[in-house]
Order: sequence, then structure tokens, then C-alpha cells
Amino acid sequence: MTAHETKAQILRQVRWPLRLTWVAMVQERVVVAFWPFFSLLGLAYVSWAFWGLMPYLHVALGGCLLVALIVGARRFVWPRRAEAFARLDQSQPHAPLSAALDEIAAGKDHRGTQTLWQAHLARMRAEIANMRPVPARARLMQADPYGFSLMALTALVMAVIFADSALRGHSPLAAPNGLVGPAWEGWVEPPRYTGLPTLYLNDLPRADQGTVEVVQGSRLLLRLYEAGGSLDLDHSLAPEVSIDTAAAAADFEIVTAGDLVIDDAVWRFSLFPDFAPQVEILGAPQLEAPDQTIIGFQAQDDFAIAGGVARLQLDLQALSRRYGLSVNPEPRADLVLDLPMPFTGDRADFSENLVEDVSKHPLANLPVILSLTVEDDLGQTGTAVMRLARLPARRFFDPLAASLIEQRRDLLWSVENAARVAQVLRALTYAPQTYMADQTPYLPLRSIIRRIKAENAPLSSELRDELAEILWQVAIDLEELDLDDALAALRQAQERLSEAMRRGASDEEIAGLMEDLQRAMDDYIRELAQSAEPSDSPADTPSDGQEGMELSMNDLSQMMDQIQELMEQGRMAEAQAMLDALSQMLENMEVTQGQGEGQGSAGERAMDALRDTLREQQGLADESFRSFQDRFGQGGDTSQEGEPSLSERQEALRDSLREQAENLPGQGREEGQAARDRLDEAERAMRDAARALEDGDMTGALDRQADAMDALREGMDQLGRAFADENGTSPEADSADMGNAQQGGQQQGTARPLTDPLGRATGGEGSGVAGGPLSREQEAARRAGELLDELRRRSGEMARPEQERDSAQIDLSLTE
Repeated sequence: MTAHETKAQILRQVRWPLRLTWVAMVQERVVVAFWPFFSLLGLAYVSWAFWGLMPYLHVALGGCLLVALIVGARRFVWPRRAEAFARLDQSQPHAPLSAALDEIAAGKDHRGTQTLWQAHLARMRAEIANMRPVPARARLMQADPYGFSLMALTALVMAVIFADSALRGHSPLAAPNGLVGPAWEGWVEPPRYTGLPTLYLNDLPRADQGTVEVVQGSRLLLRLYEAGGSLDLDHSLAPEVSIDTAAAAADFEIVTAGDLVIDDAVWRFSLFPDFAPQVEILGAPQLEAPDQTIIGFQAQDDFAIAGGVARLQLDLQALSRRYGLSVNPEPRADLVLDLPMPFTGDRADFSENLVEDVSKHPLANLPVILSLTVEDDLGQTGTAVMRLARLPARRFFDPLAASLIEQRRDLLWSVENAARVAQVLRALTYAPQTYMADQTPYLPLRSIIRRIKAENAPLSSELRDELAEILWQVAIDLEELDLDDALAALRQAQERLSEAMRRGASDEEIAGLMEDLQRAMDDYIRELAQSAEPSDSPADTPSDGQEGMELSMNDLSQMMDQIQELMEQGRMAEAQAMLDALSQMLENMEVTQGQGEGQGSAGERAMDALRDTLREQQGLADESFRSFQDRFGQGGDTSQEGEPSLSERQEALRDSLREQAENLPGQGREEGQAARDRLDEAERAMRDAARALEDGDMTGALDRQADAMDALREGMDQLGRAFADENGTSPEADSADMGNAQQGGQQQGTARPLTDPLGRATGGEGSGVAGGPLSREQEAARRAGELLDELRRRSGEMARPEQERDSAQIDLSLTE
């Protein structure tokens, strides 16, 4: 086949793709050359459509159109067939048209070369068979860099849709049947607070298609665009509103269900009401130590709560009118507090806590009527009321401070009590050494007496409030004055905890008071340890028959743990009895200390530090678990703001453990190295737990905290074995008992028998309560059996709360 025949065959094969590519090139060049002409033509239509025929403007536009047409015609060049052929060929990656027309340059007589060349031609023919025309590419941006053509196109589209012309009969806003007439639009606008969208009247279903439901308070807006026109309009949506059908606009509120008729179109409207909001008080208010009153509530509305207030009013019917309260109270406005609203999120249904310090208010610790009122944007309100036997506020445990607060209450109750208050203060300051360990409050109280006596007329409200503030400050100073003495602080913490247990305080308040007691106990023991002077005289060593009671630090810690366990189990009577016993023991307590200064003392201090670390890690794990429950609504507040503080505390505990491990005694021994390895594992687990807490992974944090506690226990066990081997005792001996008994015996020759809180011999000599031998393994087995029996009993008691039974069942499965 000759080259000419080959080219003719290829052109026949791509005839239609080549023609369509040529047409696309013609379109490109027409757009580039004549875009000013088309833009001016569109603007001419826009001016005519919106403003009608304007002779001068349209004559000018006609001249511009003629010039644009001439310029475009001169710029336009018809594309040649070769250009279309080249574009079609270049649209493929291998240019198959050119390749198919090529001839072999060398090796024509070589058989292998001929075979390879024929394979190449066959591949190119296959690509030619699959060729498609090349679409047009206008490249108008180069010719119109400022986009004037797009502006003209936008104006043209707007004119076609909205222009008031004879052609508007094809518009969606045209009069019925496409006739030229008045154009109108309508909207139904719900109240803004609902958050509902505005409804376009023309898109709503007509009466024969259904009913349109709108919320109460919605408005109907109508607009007439044709000047001089009128609407055939009738409605029953607002009987007292009359509409001028010749007016350009109408705007009224839909107050009743009814029909709206505009020309031949009918819409039927129905109203659904905006219900009043509701509020519920979530239990009795609680006191968060020392002076924060917490009122929990839940509010609901069908759209949103706009705001609310809490009102506290004195409940005179429930008040015991004695002493200073027997006179009539002065008129006083109710205590009104704004309810907190969510900063973000939905206000239609939410729960919040009102936290306020009301301790200085005259209603503090008095019976009140609590009423919560919430309001929606429509002005509707919902109210919840609760009678409180006592408004929770700060309580004073120092007797003198409590007495001053009572006189302050009587003075604020009525100025008629001023003389009585002065008389009571005069009695309190008559012999200040009897009531006041510190004489500092004496002068302020005597000043109050003199100022009351100097007023012949009843006290003014300004002076009354000033004296009440002085009484408050003196009471605060007295309440906090005893905290400088460790023993007084300890007794005060015990009294507060006992009083809270007697009045049935909440679990959160008791837990906080228990922490205060633990801190006061630690301070008192530290003070005793620092003030104690070791004696080398045998006469100072108590005899076996001595009736004085000895308590070690471990004994006190165990008693505190038992008290806390009893309170968590709800056995308040037993916890109170043990607390009273602890209070009695502290009167004659002597802290037992190790007598040696060698390895035994260092080992005991190391073991005590590790016990404290284990106790702190256990407490931190408990708080993490409570935070995990709170997150999933199983208790308390749902906020996650406490997780960063837990992470920081976990990191601080990890640093403390690392320092203890670096200073651990027992260098160079196998057991000592094993203990360090376990402590290193605990430190790594604490590090991972801190990271998990920081990332909000509470499940991972709890797992790592459990690993840390296990590693700590193993490290303490290895450390005890190392100290026992070095001191020549059995590995099973308790390290604390070893430090007190055997190390002291090596230096003094006689071991001091350890006693329990009741003065009985402990397991330091291997004897039990009854005097018979009881090994450590037997005691552990006995306590484990008792624990399993208790867990089984609790998990089977259906009267207990479901959460407590589930927790007991989980603990039982883990233990078994």
C-alpha cells in the first residue's frame, strides 16, 4: 500500500473525530473574538428588560455593538484542516496519526526490523480506532482578564428570571396562566428564638395538598412588586387585622388557625403551641466544704431556656421561735440568685449546679423555701418549690465561734436584739481566760458592746451591718486559730467528722472531712515524732505490765483505713465507735520509733515511704475510677475538667517514687536489686498512666495504675526480704516489726514488745490475740475468707443499690 493510500485510509477512519475537533476550534475562536459583542448584546437586553426602551442608551449600545462586531470579524480566523489534524493527533500520548504515516528509515530488508515495525503500526492503528474528538477550550481568561463577560452573563440571567417585562410570563413569579399582572411574594417567619427557618409561601403546599403547621408567634409577610397593582387577598389568621390589598406590603402575626387566600391560591395554616418551660430540683442542696452551697437542677423547654433565678425565702412556719428569734423579724428582701446557663450547646434540656456562698446571709442555716423559676423567650415560666429544714451553709465547730455566729444571726434578725446581744457578749468577755485560749478577740467584742451601749436610739442598718461583719471576722479567726496547734486541729477534725456522721451528711462531705482528719493525723504524728527525744536509760523503757498504751504509725494508719472502709460500707455506728476509741487513745498516745540508727532505721523509713506512695496511688486510682463513672453518667458531675489535675498528680507521684528508688538502701544485694527492678516497673506504669490521663483514656489509665500498684507491692515484698536477710530474720517477717523489735534488740539487748491499739501484744513475737501461734499466711488466709464471705453476702442482698451489688459481684469475680 502506497503512502497516499495509507493516508486516505487513516483520514476516512478519523473522519468524524476530525470534523468535531474542527467545529470545537471554530467555537473557541468565535468566543475569543466576539466576547465583547455578546457581552454588550446581553447588557442591551438587560436594560430593555428592566427599564424598557431607552432611545439614547440603546442607540449608544447599538454603536458599540457595531464596533465590537467589526473588531471581532477582523480578529476571527478560520481554523485549517491541518490544525484540526494536529490537535487530534496531539490529544493522544503517542501521536498515532503521525506515527501511522511514518516510514521506516533503515533496515527495510531486515526481517526482524520489519516485524517490529509492523507491530508498531498495528498498535498505532488500534489507538486511532479509539480516538475521540477534542472538546473546545475557550481560554477566555487571557482575552478577558477582568471577567466582564461573566458580569454580563450574570446580569442576563437575573434579567431572564426577575425582569418585569413581557417575557416574564415564563418566570416562576409570573401571574397565573402566564398573564402579565402584579407580582407578589410571601414568607412565614417563625420567632427567632425557635431557631426554625423562614418558610417561602410559594413553596408551601396548598390547601388541597395538606395543612401548613407553624409555631405560635409566627408572622406572615407579603410583598407586592407591581406598582399600581392589587391583590385579591382574604384570610382568617388574624381576625383583628385588616389588610389593604392595594398596599405594597403586609406584615401581621398569625394568632389563630385558618386559611389564606391570594387570588386563586389557598393555604391552610394550623398552630402548634409553645409550651411553658419546666424545672426540677435535683435533690436537697448540699454543702461543699467549707462554705459552698450547691443546688442541682434540670430545666427543659420545647425550644430554649432564656434564663432563670433561684429564690430563697424564710420559712417562718418551720422556724423554732426561741431566744433571739422570738421577736418579729425585720422586713428583708428574699435572696435571689441567677441560675447558671450552659455557655455552649442546647438549652432545651440541660442540668446544672448553682454554686453560691450564702454563709454570711441572714438566712444561712435557717429553714427556707427554695423556689427555682425558669423563663423562655416567649415570657412563659416554670417553677419548682422545695422546703428546706436548713439552708446549708458554713458550720462553726469552735464553741465560742458558734456562739458569736448565733449572736450575729440574732442581730441581723432584728435590731431589737441589740441589747440581748450586748448582754451575751458581756458575759463571754467577763472572764476571757475561761473561754479564750487567745485573747485577740477580746477587744473587738468589747468594742461591739460599747458601740451598742452608746446608741440611745435603735441601731441603724449601717451600724448593724458593720457590727455583724465584725462578729463574722472574729468567729472566722476563732475557728481557724486552733489550726496552728496540731492536736487541736486533730480533735477539731474528729469533731467535724463525728457531727457530719450524726446528721447523715452526704458521701462527698464525709469524704472531704475524712481527708481533713487524715491530714491532721499526719501533722500530729509528725509533731510528736519531731518532739520525741530517744532515751538510752533502761529506766525509760516501759515494762511489760505498763498500763500506758503505745500506738505505732502503722497502727494509726490501719485504724484510719478501717474507719474509712466502715463509712464506705454504710456502717456508720461502727465507724463512730471506732472514731471515739481513736479519740480516747490519742489522749495518751506514744509514737513507737526504731531505736537503731543503722540499716534497720533506713529500711523502716524506706518501707514507710513506699507504703505512703502505695496509699496515694490507691487513692489516685479511686479518684480516676470515679471520674470514669462521672463521664458516663454513673454519678455526680459530668465535667472532665479534673483529668488534667489527675495527670499532674500522677506525674508528681511518679517523681516521688523515682527519688525513693534512687535513695533505696540495700545496695549490692540480689533482693535489693529485685526490689529496684519492681519499683522501676511501677515508675514506668505511673508514667503511662499519667499520659493516658492527659489524653482522656480513662480505661488505659486505670489499667496502668493497677500495674503500678502491683509492682509497688512486689517491690516492697522484695525489699522486706532484703532487710530480713541482712538482719538475720526470716523473709516472712514484717519489715516494720523487724525495724522496731529486732534492730532495737541488737542495740539495747532487749526487744520492746509491740502492742496493738488496745495494749495487747501483736504479731511481732509470733503470738495472736489469744496468745497462740498464728502465722502470717494463716492470718492472710483467714482475712481473705472473711472478705469473700462478705462480698458474697452483699452481692446477694437485693435490698442494696444495684450499683453496690454490681461492684461487689465484680470484686468477687476478680478475687476468686
